[in-house]
Amino acid sequence: MWNAVETFLDAVFAGPMWPASVLMGLLLCYLVLSLIGAVDMDLDGPDADLGGDPGMDLDAADLPDAPDADFDVDVDAAAGSPTADLEGAHQASDLFGGAGAMTLRWLNLGKIPIIIWAGTFTLLFWSVSWLLWNHFDIPRYEPTLLTSVLLSIRNVVIAVGLTKLATGPMTRIFAPEPQYDAACLMGKECTVSTSKATAEFGQAHYRTDAAPLLLNIRTDGPQLTKGDRARIIGFDPHKRIYIVSQVDPEVPS
Repeated sequence: MWNAVETFLDAVFAGPMWPASVLMGLLLCYLVLSLIGAVDMDLDGPDADLGGDPGMDLDAADLPDAPDADFDVDVDAAAGSPTADLEGAHQASDLFGGAGAMTLRWLNLGKIPIIIWAGTFTLLFWSVSWLLWNHFDIPRYEPTLLTSVLLSIRNVVIAVGLTKLATGPMTRIFAPEPQYDAACLMGKECTVSTSKATAEFGQAHYRTDAAPLLLNIRTDGPQLTKGDRARIIGFDPHKRIYIVSQVDPEVPS
């Protein structure tokens, strides 16, 4: 009996199997603690603001528009102005933050409970590691540390892609996508989410019952700053950009 257990442990903690097996062990411990009531398994729909667009057909932020930020600097930048450098840093931060948020939403991390996503990933990661190690890797690789790390990275990439596919249908249960288009957003208010919004660059959040939509915006006049409210007054279907106008703070929404 003990020999069989020892053989099994040697198999599941060999080479690139050990990261997947450790993760699987942590998941099982969490499930056991949840069953005995030691921890709360939150299966409610996600309410985290990832700043992403629930649907690619909603004309929200697209990466091709992001490079505008590279040219949205003051003339002082040519002279190495600290103000221009600071604004450039803010815009770079906004750009990377938006890209990170869209990546998370692409993986469905903002649409289903994190424990379900993590559980699905863990099962697939362990399965991929087991199948590839026992049916492909053993004859080709020695279970050294460097080899195990590189093979584990490969397995993680494969498991992430499979998790994206596996959790896709779940989003209809936990985060049904609202149907929004440019026409229904006309006249509605949004909130500037980048450090500033100008006639050349800017993004804003439009709040919905689910995660907010992240919109590319351009102002029709004065520069807006992060947190300012703006009203959507137009839409450029070719550039997928919303035209906004500043909302008078004295006028209630």
